[in-house]
Amino acid sequence: MNVVAQFLAQDLQVYLNTRIGSVTSLDNQWLVNDENHNLLGKYDWIIFAYTF
Repeated sequence: MNVVAQFLAQDLQVYLNTRIGSVTSLDNQWLVNDENHNLLGKYDWIIFAYTF
């Protein structure tokens, strides 16, 4: 059932089990930092998944 998602994500960098510390908008991009203030990357789009 997840074959389509796996195909679409094959060229994406996916971070699992990573706590986001901040997301900042700069020059039409999103800067994403982890909780230790390490830059994870600059992105045009970001997708969040949240669990309790």
